Amino acid sequence: MLIVCPSGLSFEARRWRIEDRRVLLDRKDKRPVQRRMLEVVAGPIEDVGPYQVFERGKKPDFLKVATLDLVAALYDVRTASKPIYVYDAWCERCGAKLEMEQDLRVLPRRKPSSEAVDFLSTGQPVVRRYGEVEVGYKLPLGADLPKLEGIKEFAEQLSASVAMHIAYVQAPGGTAAVQDFAAVRKWYDSIDDWELAQQIDQDIDAIEGGLDTIITQRCTSDGCASEVSFPLPLELGFFVPSMEPRRSRLTSSGPSSNASALPSSTGTAPAR
Repeated sequence: MLIVCPSGLSFEARRWRIEDRRVLLDRKDKRPVQRRMLEVVAGPIEDVGPYQVFERGKKPDFLKVATLDLVAALYDVRTASKPIYVYDAWCERCGAKLEMEQDLRVLPRRKPSSEAVDFLSTGQPVVRRYGEVEVGYKLPLGADLPKLEGIKEFAEQLSASVAMHIAYVQAPGGTAAVQDFAAVRKWYDSIDDWELAQQIDQDIDAIEGGLDTIITQRCTSDGCASEVSFPLPLELGFFVPSMEPRRSRLTSSGPSSNASALPSSTGTAPAR
C-alpha cells in the first residue's frame, strides 16, 4: 500500500504481521517504538516530498522524518490493519476506567502550512513575533522522540512537545537567544501571560497541522461526569490489534456506547 504523509512524502508499506510482535516486544531494542514499527513495514520512497536528503526508491530514514509525518504514517498502517482501535483510558478525577473504541478513519487531519513544508526543505525556522519576543519554530523529527521518553503526565507531555517545536526564543533586552531544549522548556513553563501561551500553542497547531489524536471524553462513572482529555495511547494493542483489551461485547462498525469520544480541537497529541 502507498502511505502518503501530510508533507507530501510517500512510500510503500505493508501491513503489520503477527511476527512483528517480536520487534515490538524486543526489550533490547532501544529505538522508540513508533520508529521501529514503521521501519519494519516501510518500503521504497515513491515521492520524497520536501525531504531533500531522501532519494526515490530508497527506504525513508525515520530519524529525519518530521513527527507529523511519522504519526500520520503510523495511523495509516494501523487503519489498514484494523480501523477500530479498542483501548482503556482512566478518568483523572475519579480514577474510573473508561472502556473506549475509536474509529481511526474519522480523526481530523490538517495539512501543514507552506512555511512548515519549506522548513523541511531548508531548515529555516518559521518566525513569529509577539511584542518584543521573537520565536523561531521548527518541526520536530524522529530523532527528537527520545526527548519525550519517560514522561507520563499529559501536562508534562504538552510542555515538552511545545519546546520541541521551538528552535529559539529571542527575549527583549538584547540577550542571547534561548536555543537549548531544556532552556526553551523552562522559558515556556515560566510564561505568566496566558494569552501569549495560547497564541504560541495556536501558532504551532497552525504551522504543523497533522493528525488530531487528542480525545475528549466525559467520564461515565456515577457521580463524576468529568470531561477528560488525553492522547490516543500508542500501546501494544495499537500495533498488534490481537493484543487490544478484551471486551465481553465489541462492535465492528464504530464506537461503542462507552466511546462517544471525539477528537478535540486542541491540537495534535505529542508523539510518544
